[in-house]
Amino acid sequence: MKKIGVIIQARLGSTRLPSKVLLPLGEKTIIEHIYDRCSLLNIPIVVATTTNSNDDPLVDLLESKRILYYRGSENDVLNRFIGAASRFGLTHIVRVCSDNPFLDVAYLKELVSAFEKMQNVDYVSYQFNNKPTILSHFGVFAEIVSLDALCRIYSQFELIPTYKEHVTIGVYSNSEMFKIELLPLLEDYSMFDSIRLTVDTPDDYEIAKNIMSNIELKDAGLMELCTYLVKQETLLSEMKKSITLNIK
Repeated sequence: MKKIGVIIQARLGSTRLPSKVLLPLGEKTIIEHIYDRCSLLNIPIVVATTTNSNDDPLVDLLESKRILYYRGSENDVLNRFIGAASRFGLTHIVRVCSDNPFLDVAYLKELVSAFEKMQNVDYVSYQFNNKPTILSHFGVFAEIVSLDALCRIYSQFELIPTYKEHVTIGVYSNSEMFKIELLPLLEDYSMFDSIRLTVDTPDDYEIAKNIMSNIELKDAGLMELCTYLVKQETLLSEMKKSITLNIK
């Protein structure tokens, strides 16, 4: 029987923007924005962080908010996800990155709804330019992966460091081994190639604060955000610079 839940990947050791998940955006921290958006799915949510003592402040916040969490390996993120899913009895994981405070809730709900109608699927995502949206620069999408697929990757590709660092790459890169479904986006985003909403650098954070200061955009989806941002020359220039540097 399938049991799906969200796992948010989070730690405080980011080199580009240390402790970014605890940075404020308006009245809430980045991790709280992400959690609140995920909570609209009404399924279990777990934050997967590390056993490193540097992540104790994050755990303190999670405990104060009564948010479920799991502490595992800092560098072997694949193992951390397997441990978190196993601990909370999840068979399928909605993987969410902690640098995506503008997670698109409508697409998230649609992704889970589509998954629930599928049988024996290992990986489900939207696609952009014929690739999973995790590889895009938008920073508003999630992906769904089975615990079984992660365990198979871990056992069969133990010596490939990239697979341990980037949780799902071993699944969608081996389509002959797994049942993969890539869904079309509801709207055409090809004209928004310069939009990047991931918060991974100080410049990203300043852009995020600018967006959050606009009350009409606080709960906006990707299309609304893109329509606004293409008119903001300064913000757009900063995003283009980050994309050019291959920061995702």
